[in-house]
Amino acid sequence: MRTIELKSWADFSAQLADIRARRKELEAAERREFDAPLFRGVGSSDWGLETTLERAVPLELAQDVPDLQAYYKLISKSKSSVETLSDADWGNLPNPLEFLTMLSQFETLGAQFFFINNVPLYRYLIYLRHHGYPSPLLDWTASPHVAAFFAFDSMPKTARSVSVYSMLRDRVRLSSAGQPTVDIMGPFVRTHRRHLIQQCQYSVCMMWHAGYKFCSHDEAFAEPGTLGIKGELVRIAIPAEERDIALAELDQMNINAFSLFGSEDSLVRTIARRDGLLSATR
Repeated sequence: MRTIELKSWADFSAQLADIRARRKELEAAERREFDAPLFRGVGSSDWGLETTLERAVPLELAQDVPDLQAYYKLISKSKSSVETLSDADWGNLPNPLEFLTMLSQFETLGAQFFFINNVPLYRYLIYLRHHGYPSPLLDWTASPHVAAFFAFDSMPKTARSVSVYSMLRDRVRLSSAGQPTVDIMGPFVRTHRRHLIQQCQYSVCMMWHAGYKFCSHDEAFAEPGTLGIKGELVRIAIPAEERDIALAELDQMNINAFSLFGSEDSLVRTIARRDGLLSATR
């Protein structure tokens, strides 16, 4: 992974142009297409690419949930309460024993093929992820500016800089036995409206052939070839003191809490931020 330290928010647009140019350069050199870059914003450059499931122990979960089978048991237990209190209906998802049988049918294929062929389950996992349930899915966005908003929005007072990760994937990939793989699940699924508004895609890092075990994205990305033969992960660090300027510019682009979440709470938070913080930058 390369790290690029920007001097100001004003440098962000130029860096995005460099990322687009780098994709074209790789495609010309390798004579094949690379996937469009995906972005993820992180509120402090001291933080890694952890899922909410990894961060949940011990404050939200009493113990680790090590694999997909254990995670499905957990969310199955919660399904009736979620449906009752939200008036949602997530259909006839399999019981944990049936789920294990489903997994065995994709034992040699991997996570991406499993979720593509089990769309109701994928939809439910996305719904849970967007509503705060600890999740093994790491959410990315096709929009670097949405990623930048989430980075600055979640920034703690102690942060020296925030990070926007750019993931450029080579379509030619090598699988290596005994190593975790990062699978990307795409946007074409009907689920919560935030999924579409935030231009989301999701990654899951697993040792699929070793009991469907969850693994660390950070550790997987440290290994060569995780993003394909010529894939690249870049971390763009933006100084924390640029927060107000960045949020004001993003708000003028209609990228704010209300536009991305659409709730009454996010509306009031956006108005409060405009009147109490961002007005000073205009």
